[in-house]
Amino acid sequence: MTILYRTNAQSRLFEEGFLRYNIPHKVFGGISFYSRAEIKDIIAYLSIIVNPQDELNLQRIINVPKRKVGEKGIEKIITYARENNLNLLEALSHIKEISGLTVVGKEKLLEMYDIIKELKDLSYTETASYIVQTLIDKIKYIDYIKENYSDAEARIENIDEFKNSILELENVVGELRLNEYLENVSLISATDDLEEKSDYVKLMTIHNSKGLEFPIVFLVGFENEIFPGPRAMFEEKEMEEERRLCYVALTRAEKKLYLSHATIRFVYGQDRLSTPSVFLKEIPEKLLDIDVKKERLYFADDYSDEIKAYENNRKFEKKKTEINTKNTIKIPDNTKEVLDTLGFKVGDKVKHKKFGLGVIKNIDAKKIYVQYVDGTKEMAIILADKLLTKFE
Repeated sequence: MTILYRTNAQSRLFEEGFLRYNIPHKVFGGISFYSRAEIKDIIAYLSIIVNPQDELNLQRIINVPKRKVGEKGIEKIITYARENNLNLLEALSHIKEISGLTVVGKEKLLEMYDIIKELKDLSYTETASYIVQTLIDKIKYIDYIKENYSDAEARIENIDEFKNSILELENVVGELRLNEYLENVSLISATDDLEEKSDYVKLMTIHNSKGLEFPIVFLVGFENEIFPGPRAMFEEKEMEEERRLCYVALTRAEKKLYLSHATIRFVYGQDRLSTPSVFLKEIPEKLLDIDVKKERLYFADDYSDEIKAYENNRKFEKKKTEINTKNTIKIPDNTKEVLDTLGFKVGDKVKHKKFGLGVIKNIDAKKIYVQYVDGTKEMAIILADKLLTKFE
């Protein structure tokens, strides 16, 4: 099975889902999401903010963005740290005392130290998403990407997707501290735990699929502003290029082709209604295995009524959920004793060995219901102590 997508950033959700369920997979013609340089850079900074002793990550980003410090300069800092019984980050606070570095280099390193120290203090009170955005802004990381990489647009899309992944988690668990996020990301990015297998799901961009064919293909994100992209919606030349690429995607399947789109997307902290790709209208109806009459939204020119109805329903569902999750079903006495021992209650933030961070939404006579980023899972109360850890 092969999954095709328009942009590299779209691979994250699939990689995380496959990792949770131990489904072998491989990203072709690219690098897995959490192994991409720009993501590793940001996570390295975050790791140092939480753990100043993390010298491996500090060495990774000491010159990212460029701070006019060469290999010899870094060696001098390391030597100074060892001679004075300091960790590498502490040594940066004494950078003016270290000889052999340029004035500009010293200024930039001291500035980096101040940023990390400031964000360390903020990490105790601010959310993970706030820390990440503040970090990116303060070190001018987007400018660095634009100035140093020809594929800057794709890398910035990855950074946006990374930020969105944190907002998704905060939307589920509420306030999320940086240390909590790093613990969670260590679970969902642990690719080394998967055994190498001959049978696996292939993940790749449409560009990388050119010239290849696969028995079964899933074309995902088949919706406006993703495929075609946002610029193409207003520029005919861009639209024609997207249309050609769409033809490439549709002709990669030898036996079966599945077209997939989201009804809603969580973008920049908010739910956004998505509409199916305009290219869907251009596919002959006889080739599509859908009921066009029922799927009015697919071919409607004016779908404002559907949007209003959807938004009103979402508001109602949200209120209904808030009411339901505040009330738990009456629990037998013996089960209460188990829960008292475990210390779980509705609203608790918990960590699951496979699914990561979540929030307990309900508890009934036999089960605990926990909401994660990819949905609500239920488990027997007697298994809760083996699978869940309360996150204080």
